[in-house]
Amino acid sequence: MYQFHFKSDCVTKERPRTPREADTCIDRLLDQALVLLRDKGAYEVDLGLGPDTTIVRFVDRPFYYSVYTTAQLRDLDLATLPDRPYPADAQISHDLLPPLLKLFRRLRYQDDYFYLREGGLNVVSGFVKLLFSCGGYHIVDINEMESVVV
Repeated sequence: MYQFHFKSDCVTKERPRTPREADTCIDRLLDQALVLLRDKGAYEVDLGLGPDTTIVRFVDRPFYYSVYTTAQLRDLDLATLPDRPYPADAQISHDLLPPLLKLFRRLRYQDDYFYLREGGLNVVSGFVKLLFSCGGYHIVDINEMESVVV
């Protein structure tokens, strides 16, 4: 498959990660993302941990996206959304969703200067998107995740 790897050098470590609203409820946000992807027909979730904005795309409206603030996603009553089957043509198995989302959490807190600002999953294309604090942006095929996470 394809791997796009864009990276910039982080030459300064002057400003550590500033806690954001997402940091106060990251486990809840990751749980919400899991349910959206696994049970509610979302095929892509771009979880903003630094910008506090999450973008979700659903299979029944593929040309549109829903934007949620951290508070909106945290408080979203998922029971109000209809259940939809996991995409049959998904390149990312639904069994991989929990460990991938846990990886987002780990990358957020592994270092105070180089950390995850945004993590995205597109289960149909099989791409994982990672945006880091120092401008490092990675779009990686699910089969090549080891090349990004050392």
